Amino acid sequence: MVSDAPAFPGAPEALVSNPPELLGALAEAQSAVDSQSARYALGCVQWRGTQGQLVATDGRQILRYGGFT
Repeated sequence: MVSDAPAFPGAPEALVSNPPELLGALAEAQSAVDSQSARYALGCVQWRGTQGQLVATDGRQILRYGGFT
């Protein structure tokens, strides 16, 4: 066990709800990325929580959804 590891974050102060479209956006974003690429960023989905955006790319096209909390 590592003694200098940071503490696990606590629970958030408040929870918010999102529209059901978030699940569809997550599924579409995951299918848009290139999981076989040697470039790390092309196999990931980025959740920009403070902006309420979901972003994904395969290097040729970008998928961006917004309006989430």
